[in-house]
Amino acid sequence: MSIFIVRPFGCKDGIDFDRTESELIQPAMAAADVRGGTTGLIARSGNIRLDMFERLVLADLVIADISIHNANVFYELGIRHALRDRPTILLRARKDEVPFDLKTDRYLEYAADAPAATVDALTRAIGDTLRARNVDSPVYLLLPELKPPSTDKLRGVPEQFRAAVTSAVAHGDTGRLGLLAEEIDGLDWALAGRRLIGKALFEKRAYRSARTWLEFVVREDRDDTEANLLLATVYQRLGDLSESTAAIGRVLEHEGLPSWTRAEKCALAASNRKTQWIAEWLPLAPEARAARALDVIAKYAPIETYEDGFVEDQNHFYSGLNALALRTLILELAKTVPDAWNGQFDTDSEATAKLEDAKAQRESLRAAVFRSLEAARLREEARIRRAHGDPDVWLALSIADYYFLIGTRPTAVAARYREALGKVRDWSGFSVESAARQIRMFRDLGVFVDKATAALEAIGAAPIPPAPAARARVIVFSGHRLDRPDRPAPRFPAAKVAAATEAIRRCVLAEKALSSGAIKGFAGAANGGDIIFHEVCAAEAISTTALLALPVDEYAAASVNDAGPEWSERYHKLVQRCAPRILADSADLPPWAAERPTYGVWNRNNLWVLHSALAEDDADITLIVLWDGKGGDGPGGTGDMAKIAEKRGMKVVRIDPAQL
Repeated sequence: MSIFIVRPFGCKDGIDFDRTESELIQPAMAAADVRGGTTGLIARSGNIRLDMFERLVLADLVIADISIHNANVFYELGIRHALRDRPTILLRARKDEVPFDLKTDRYLEYAADAPAATVDALTRAIGDTLRARNVDSPVYLLLPELKPPSTDKLRGVPEQFRAAVTSAVAHGDTGRLGLLAEEIDGLDWALAGRRLIGKALFEKRAYRSARTWLEFVVREDRDDTEANLLLATVYQRLGDLSESTAAIGRVLEHEGLPSWTRAEKCALAASNRKTQWIAEWLPLAPEARAARALDVIAKYAPIETYEDGFVEDQNHFYSGLNALALRTLILELAKTVPDAWNGQFDTDSEATAKLEDAKAQRESLRAAVFRSLEAARLREEARIRRAHGDPDVWLALSIADYYFLIGTRPTAVAARYREALGKVRDWSGFSVESAARQIRMFRDLGVFVDKATAALEAIGAAPIPPAPAARARVIVFSGHRLDRPDRPAPRFPAAKVAAATEAIRRCVLAEKALSSGAIKGFAGAANGGDIIFHEVCAAEAISTTALLALPVDEYAAASVNDAGPEWSERYHKLVQRCAPRILADSADLPPWAAERPTYGVWNRNNLWVLHSALAEDDADITLIVLWDGKGGDGPGGTGDMAKIAEKRGMKVVRIDPAQL
């Protein structure tokens, strides 16, 4: 959460504005757990006016002190009111008369000779203002049809940060994506940066991590269309259909959405409805499913909702294809269980008329879907000729799905699916399982059984959905390094290494006993606790990953070698046994993190370790710490890591060196 303070500087008209900030504004911001500053903090090389405009427009909240008639303050306040509809807090000492144009605005008064007396009131005002999210700009209140510009368009994500996200995605390092999202907290472009990361995590199918950052975006901007649509799919993948529907509902409130976005919104809603419909009949005995499926299809209306999406944009072939699949399925069920179909209508003649109408709708839809898929195929061929890219696996499978619906020979249908996967290098188990779910839906209702069996075999999908894997268990370790010989107060002396090793072994064995699935570990590789943890896990056949803040030799020089040659040897055996992952080439921080107070490469490394564990979907995570419970020797120590872990909901197990 970023705050920008607009105020006079120094002493003017008997008011010490520097004192007001230090005794009133900054303490109130600290109490409200937000941070920020004035133009005095951005007087670095470059254009201070440009920086000032960016802060005025992009800050989540502006606090403006209008105690005196100061031209700069009113100029900056005018910019804020013109370009942002919310939120702003006005302060004033009991001094000058408020200017006429601001007389109707609400403001908080303070005593110039005792500004600290108003800290509690300002703290409440900050919290209330951020929660209420009311329009408070007089410009937007008087011109309700006026829309503020998108802050993303005013300032996007810096290119260096985008490059870091792209690199993390290319290396499959979802933990680094979590680190990047964590360390931009409070920056003007944090919302856009976290949306970018949420989208990247979504595309890597790290749904739990994607949920964390997309929910952050929606908390800050409830109307963010892209984040809500992504969240709707994330919730659906995680089995939370009610939250998925709520996210789609937030998008429904928007006007003027592009046609593709409206179609995607309808398709997501229809997918949720189809899932609920399947849950009505799938648990039944096979012979009872068809009648139940016909009986409750109108209750959920997935066909109509898919068709709504296709009407919105006929390039959105996914919605049209799903509507066609369900219409075809219902017509086949009407032939299989005619009594169930006829029983929905008052007379047989009405049932026959409705059946003929449904057939006509199916044929009309079939022709439209064919043209939509053909258009998409031609566009893709042109794209590949221009850019030499890879075919889209989803389009290839969709074309095969279309021929599954209209084909008559199982062998020919299977050939279509093999052809689709043969064209695509980058297909995955996820895309195959998505296609398999649709095919199994037909087979489970006794429709196109021979074609479905052949298709499932062609794509290498299991006849029945794979059972959910047992939850994995992830152990994260952080611990004190061995004491240097000159350390004044002992914390982890060499004499306690054997006892510490046994304590770490007991904790690891306890976690292993709780595990019913895969188990792995993450830690740094410093002398002392880190290296002991990796060695204990190796002895218990638990794979671990060593995450190093710096390259191997530089890391050894900074965190290993001062404990003596024995530890250096153990370290090098460790990095040879399991290839480590390296955070950075040097201790220099990236630009977006360089200005964070008390933040360094070791903080980054701890966050990276934690987020590497959090990126493990469907896993129970435990942090084991060898820690004396004190603040440590500086930022980024084990104490900091334990606080972050508890904030993230991890289980924390502490080994106290004093009790060894």
